[in-house]
Amino acid sequence: MTLKFKKRCVVCGTEFETRSTKKDYCSTMCKQSMLIKKDGSIVRQCLACGEEFNSRNGALYCSHQCRIRKQHLNRSNLHVLRRDVREYFFEKFNFKCVECGNIGRDLHHIVPLYCDGPDEEENIELLCADCHKKKHSIL
Repeated sequence: MTLKFKKRCVVCGTEFETRSTKKDYCSTMCKQSMLIKKDGSIVRQCLACGEEFNSRNGALYCSHQCRIRKQHLNRSNLHVLRRDVREYFFEKFNFKCVECGNIGRDLHHIVPLYCDGPDEEENIELLCADCHKKKHSIL
């Protein structure tokens, strides 16, 4: 089961489901209707942080820092979950490691994403640092 949020489109008011809390438009058409401003600048969503920014030169990131951060994440193959999604899983597992019962702080994909594991709720578990380290030493 994929975690979905109910949102209302800021353009047409239609209710829709999305996997992102930052998505504000129900369709590409609604989003594009808000993109081009009168001065010719284009409002884009930063590929790294998701914030909207004005882009006259076709930039994909709102700042140099976001561009560097996105390149680093792509190189290191890290998967970063948003804060609201992380909090959902911490509460689901009562802040306890599923292996030993200690306080868990690491969300772990049971079947790794690099092995084509699904990025879905059933494939995520909460582990303490020691158990997470043990799991990755086995993989």
